[in-house]
Amino acid sequence: MALMENEGIGCWVGWLRPVERLERSIRRGRSRELSGEEKRTVSRAVAKLRRLEEVNRRLRDSWPDLFAGQFDVRLSDDEVERLVTEVCQSDSGMEIRDAQRHLVTGLSRGVKELGWDVAVPAPYTSVSVLPSLFSTETAERLARFDMVQDRYLEWLQGTTSDGPRDIRIDAGELLFSFAFHTGVACHGWFSELSQAIGKDLETYRGTYWVTLEKSSGAGKAGLGDKKRRRIILAPMTALLLRRWHRHWSGRWPQEDTSEESLHVFTQHIGLASLTVRECQALSESNLTTVVPGFLVHYARTLDLGKSLRRENWARWLTGQFHQTQSDVAAGDSDAPSAYVPIENDVPPSETPATDQVQYFCDLAKWMSKFVSLSEKISVLADYDRRRLVAEFRHRTRKDIQRVFRQEGVSALSRMLAEYSLFLIGSDGALDTDLVRQAKHYHHLQRLLDYSPDVLSASTLDADEWQAIYDAILEVSPGDAGAIQAALSSWHEFLHTAYGLERVPSEVSDGGGVDAAILTETEFDIAKQQLLAAGGDYARMQLALLILGFRCGLRRSEAWSRRFEDFPGLGVEGVQQPELLVRPTKTVGVKSASAVRRLPLAILLPEDEQRWLAEFILDRQRRLPTNNRAAPVFADPVSGDFRITEPLVFSDLTLLLRQVSGDDSFRFHHLRHSFASFNLIRLLELSDGQLLSSEGSPQFVSDADAHEGGSEPLWRRAGLGDPSMSLALLSQWLGHSSERVTLRSYAHVLDFLLGQYLIARENPVLTLAQQQVILEKSPAALEKFRHRKRLTDRASTAADLLSCVRIRGARPIEEKGKTYPTEFDIQTAPRKTRHLNPLLPYRLALLVDQYSSRTSEASVGEALAHAASQLDIDQPLAEAWQARASALFNLPMPKADKLGRFSLNAPRSDVARVNFSLIFRAPELSNFPVPPQSRTAFQEMMGWFVQLADWAERDALAARDSLRLTAEAIQRSRPNIQPRGRERQLAFLKLILELRLVRHFEPIIHTTDANWPAAQQFWAQNSGLPKTRFRQELGVLKDPPKDGILHLKLKSPGKAGSYFWAALRFLVFTGCVMFDAVPGNADSQVAGS
Repeated sequence: MALMENEGIGCWVGWLRPVERLERSIRRGRSRELSGEEKRTVSRAVAKLRRLEEVNRRLRDSWPDLFAGQFDVRLSDDEVERLVTEVCQSDSGMEIRDAQRHLVTGLSRGVKELGWDVAVPAPYTSVSVLPSLFSTETAERLARFDMVQDRYLEWLQGTTSDGPRDIRIDAGELLFSFAFHTGVACHGWFSELSQAIGKDLETYRGTYWVTLEKSSGAGKAGLGDKKRRRIILAPMTALLLRRWHRHWSGRWPQEDTSEESLHVFTQHIGLASLTVRECQALSESNLTTVVPGFLVHYARTLDLGKSLRRENWARWLTGQFHQTQSDVAAGDSDAPSAYVPIENDVPPSETPATDQVQYFCDLAKWMSKFVSLSEKISVLADYDRRRLVAEFRHRTRKDIQRVFRQEGVSALSRMLAEYSLFLIGSDGALDTDLVRQAKHYHHLQRLLDYSPDVLSASTLDADEWQAIYDAILEVSPGDAGAIQAALSSWHEFLHTAYGLERVPSEVSDGGGVDAAILTETEFDIAKQQLLAAGGDYARMQLALLILGFRCGLRRSEAWSRRFEDFPGLGVEGVQQPELLVRPTKTVGVKSASAVRRLPLAILLPEDEQRWLAEFILDRQRRLPTNNRAAPVFADPVSGDFRITEPLVFSDLTLLLRQVSGDDSFRFHHLRHSFASFNLIRLLELSDGQLLSSEGSPQFVSDADAHEGGSEPLWRRAGLGDPSMSLALLSQWLGHSSERVTLRSYAHVLDFLLGQYLIARENPVLTLAQQQVILEKSPAALEKFRHRKRLTDRASTAADLLSCVRIRGARPIEEKGKTYPTEFDIQTAPRKTRHLNPLLPYRLALLVDQYSSRTSEASVGEALAHAASQLDIDQPLAEAWQARASALFNLPMPKADKLGRFSLNAPRSDVARVNFSLIFRAPELSNFPVPPQSRTAFQEMMGWFVQLADWAERDALAARDSLRLTAEAIQRSRPNIQPRGRERQLAFLKLILELRLVRHFEPIIHTTDANWPAAQQFWAQNSGLPKTRFRQELGVLKDPPKDGILHLKLKSPGKAGSYFWAALRFLVFTGCVMFDAVPGNADSQVAGS
């Protein structure tokens, strides 16, 4: 660092931080006695430090503006090429890599923080490759594997199918085949086989599999999810399972463990006792010779390659539509007992994030004490340990709740406080998983920068939370591992406590991975629907769909692409167009590995290449200048993102959920689809070998059935052989490790492993062996072979399996349907979604406040001032005020008093500012009070989204329903009970559109004679089934023939006692915003 201090020019922090980080690492290493390996690590760090200092010297001498961190530096492509050449000159490949990565990291940060206009080059990346499992012991194990396999086939040859069967021997033989033929080499999955054999067998076109599930990381923590793996049976295993079902109907010997059953069988066939671990070790060694190396890692571990859910797997396999329900719908389920929310009536603060730092420091201090306590009590007796833990929990919970019940605490800070309470637990012993998570708690302080965006847990969807996590990791490369662990645990808490959808994590154990993909069929349906819709908005959605599904881009990466990031696309004579993923001024990248080049020529079909080129060229033509640095999805005229990112992605996600039938599908799952499908394509020996033209999998029993196909993808991508396919895919995804790709994104490893084993673990069986496997006498076998046209005396296990079926196997296509043909596609932005139901109230409040502070100001001046503050057009503001005044003063029937909507709330001083818009808000002269409950307010916001969508679809029906419902509201009672058939139908329609009908019990007051007709009438006009209606005898002597409808509130839901107040406020603000003032107030509106 002396170099930097003695120079007249200051070095920008972006170049200094990596150097300082290395220096600290070296000092820590030298401060203690080191082993030989640790000394070599320090030596490598010293050498790297010298290389980075040399890069900074060259920057200082040749590029002073970059070195000093000047704002708005602009470099052309030629200058960038010269910069890389001058700064990274070296004879060593390692030195070039370190220097270039240091340069790329600094340039990326400069683009984001200093506004540099620089085309950041892709770094020289080296993907961390999974180690080979072929060792010196492998040859010995392979020899023993062959010996055991030969002994088993000899035993089959010499035995007969006559005589009584022993369930223990049959169970051991089946387990033996699962290990030796089907490749179950992981002890954790092997132990689950006995539970799945009898109940989870499924089939499709002669291929059979069982699905295993295993809880992960739950325990007392309450976190975690089930790991899932689909075991596709090799032909030999399937034949043995068929025999098992014929004799034992899925039962399993309860008195024996898997170890004991296997021991009994190996002794029976004349082998020295084989343990389960030894069988798995032999199977693992065999797999190293028949499948790619990463599939060996998959077979031997629990956490890699979580399998798809059954419905998603069925959609991909069969090409049929299978409806998928999310495991936990956000906000629809109660939080588990381990989660205890802070009971609080004080509203969260909307203060800046800096005001929340002290609150977080207090939380971090409590978490530090919690970790220290866990270390101290490890040597104490059980009684003392329980006493200290109970005292600490009681004291800490009381302190946290006292602090976070104060005013000024933001919603995010309260969620962090609830997370801290969750970590310390409520009873029982300390959970080691939670203690480990508490050690990383201080890293969550980085979330406070986003405090203004988090008004509640459901304010942001899973994609937006993931964008926040990616942005945090961009600026924290040094502590990325610990920060990822902290963020992963935090989001798992959000999923557990609030029902948020999961996001992929690079530190996940495989249980919390949200395994979902979009099939090729579904992509084509969505693409055709958007093409048919036409218009700029639909074209934008289609371009984003292609970038996600075909290129694997993250949401922020797709949205921030610029015109210059598509070099060669649509240019005549360019054979290899590319897509550059690099940081921009608005969006960075997750890591240095995320800067990458994608070959569009081999990833996109020709028709999609042409369409994307035309789309980009069309938007570029509309630019006022030839500014290739402009974002593709920004408004061509203004250059701003007038259509917001959440808006366009929410509409695209809605379409994808309709097409797939999966109500938890997210845009990020397109990236999972890209990873899964391209991994299969990169392993094909010819194009179309494993994936059909429609994108559905093909099980091939011949390992060499690839002749005559077109050139495979791995060869078109420039690889010499398919062995480096996974490393290439990791580079395309922007991952630094193959393990990350396998653990969180590749969900088709079960198919790949099954395909290899079906093709290669397919023994040829003699007639004697066939008799034992099929349990047929020589004569019966001969008839069977003649009937099935098996001409060769020795037949493969796959040939035999194709001629039989397994009793009890469930066909996966039995519940499939054809895909729907009509979808709700947004051809224009849903602007009403971003209207706020509080906006008219805020307008009226500002008018009152301005009028009270400035007594001589006219109403027009106050309205103009309020409209300008809220960025509302003056005519719209005037219309809202007039409608609100007329509606609020709508007279009650048979009464002289005004104020149908008034709750007689005391009108406090509106000039004061120390109240929120939810709590202690005043009733105004022309507006009722908003619901005085945070939960009820959030519920009302959700209702408004449904109301706004309805008003956009059918404005006339929505206005009529609001108008008639407003006429039915009475000041004397909080609930809404319309009189007259027209108003009752209107209110029922409103409840249906707001999706609130589940909270009500519809009751028809009528006579027994009129009950069938009344039931038929209300069922036809509401769309509800007849069984939803209940009869009560009419309260009138002569009720109408169709009866009187009464909607009885049976469950107010989360709104609780504020349900009717929230609904009344929604009706009022809806009438104001959507021009639904009742008829007898129209004259007042016109007069105003």
